[in-house]
Amino acid sequence: MNQTIPCRVLLSNLGKDYVVTRIVLMIVLLLAFGPVAAQAEDYLIIDDRAQFERLVQGKILTVKTPFYVRNSIRLVVRPSGTIQGRALRSDVTGSWNWDQGFFCREIDWDGTEIPYNCQQVLFNGTRLRFVSDRGTGAKADFSLDTPRN
Repeated sequence: MNQTIPCRVLLSNLGKDYVVTRIVLMIVLLLAFGPVAAQAEDYLIIDDRAQFERLVQGKILTVKTPFYVRNSIRLVVRPSGTIQGRALRSDVTGSWNWDQGFFCREIDWDGTEIPYNCQQVLFNGTRLRFVSDRGTGAKADFSLDTPRN
């Protein structure tokens, strides 16, 4: 006859060695994979216009997260100083310049003026991060997508 042993009884019979082993394993996993997660968020400051232009040349800047705005903001930033694209189903136009290491832009979003703001630009190898108010304000991350022909 098979007898079912409650899970809590089974676990309590494993003793302290089981609990210690699990804690040590958890610490090892955190140490092994923790730095990888941290490195994924490492951004380098882009404070040179030419370097910025090389990054955005021929690319579409696209917001991928959060999921509910995925691909709903797509912008082209041209070396000539223009911005063009779409955001939340409306046209976006604007202009930009480079001022003392910051990307400064003004935008019109479907007739709504978004005032001039200088932003710090950072890059992590796959995404550009713009931080408003010269690096002290809100941030927005953009993927650098290649246009489809």
